[in-house]
Amino acid sequence: MKLYEYPEKLEKLVRLATEEGDLDDEMLGELKHLGDGFKEKVINCVKIIKELGSSVDAVGAEIDRLKGKQQSFKTKLDWLKNYVHDQMVGMEMDLVKDDLFTVRVAETPGRVEIVDQAAIPQRYLNRGEVKVLKSAILASLKEGELVPGCELVKSTSLRIR
Repeated sequence: MKLYEYPEKLEKLVRLATEEGDLDDEMLGELKHLGDGFKEKVINCVKIIKELGSSVDAVGAEIDRLKGKQQSFKTKLDWLKNYVHDQMVGMEMDLVKDDLFTVRVAETPGRVEIVDQAAIPQRYLNRGEVKVLKSAILASLKEGELVPGCELVKSTSLRIR
């Protein structure tokens, strides 16, 4: 029997007991078996949950390790590019070419750096997206205040310690 079938079976037994007025020995045995089977299924599911949790942790640790390697390679890449750039500028050489590569020191088109945002004219400002403050809405709903377009949805969760 699958875990989701147990509540149906229990409901059926309760309905039979209600209709007949009492539980006979067969129903009691079935009820005990139902409870034991359900408990065993839940424990087995929890074992899988724990194993999957360990896998999630292991994969997360590997991702962190690989991100560290990636950052190390990126740092070396940036350093080496800057080193070659600085040396070419120091030698006043803006082009190095061979059969495999062409290396050039070229001017960039430029970039904007904001020094004083308050001084920027209005025509250059964008109002942007409205950000919904869900935590403030949650606090208001919990206090009993009605927030149009929002509702407080409660559910249950499984906690394993």
